[in-house]
Amino acid sequence: ASTASATRDSDAGPPTRDSQVARVKRLKKFAERQTKYAVRSDERVLSVSLLVDRRTLPGLDTLSRRALIGGYTLVRRQFDSPLAPRRGYMAGIELQAGVGGVLNENNIGRVLLQGIWLRPLNPHWHTVLRLQAGRVFFSGDQQGDRIPEGLLFRTGGDQTVRGYAFGSLGVPKNGAIVGGNVMALISVELAYQITPQWAVADFLMPVMRLQRAVIFGSDTAAV
Repeated sequence: ASTASATRDSDAGPPTRDSQVARVKRLKKFAERQTKYAVRSDERVLSVSLLVDRRTLPGLDTLSRRALIGGYTLVRRQFDSPLAPRRGYMAGIELQAGVGGVLNENNIGRVLLQGIWLRPLNPHWHTVLRLQAGRVFFSGDQQGDRIPEGLLFRTGGDQTVRGYAFGSLGVPKNGAIVGGNVMALISVELAYQITPQWAVADFLMPVMRLQRAVIFGSDTAAV
């Protein structure tokens, strides 16, 4: 039996180049599956915040606003690399609430959902999808004017809507841009990996970019 086995092994001959390449590809795919989303972290934060500001708009009286709120934030990150990820996702929810009374003029609630999804297309190109949605709830008939700006929504900047200054997108009011109480945002990018640490996001060609932000308040702003 051993002689027959040795004869069969010798007849098979040495592995060919094609079989070696196929084996390397199989091992590479297996390693990719094992290391996929290798870096995972969950972040949970409990907080209490006191926000105070003064808002002055042309033609309107100055408003002094304050809010005492408690918050809970949960964020899950699962990427293939902590420094230069090309595959994975981030999902988060932020809940905040404050009860009307001595400091808060109204009952206040705030919800923010956000997510990022990365997917490689080949060794150099990958896509980035960003989503955000949020709303501020309040009692009374002030249309959110008594809520501090830090609880309202504005957007713009490299991490949200490229091509606009940070926080420049919001609700137009009396010649100024203020935060809105409802926000939705979607952004899709195609990025080219120059080196393992650096990538260029193509946001100049319309065929490569889709981004839309809508913020509602007493007026509406859309991009």
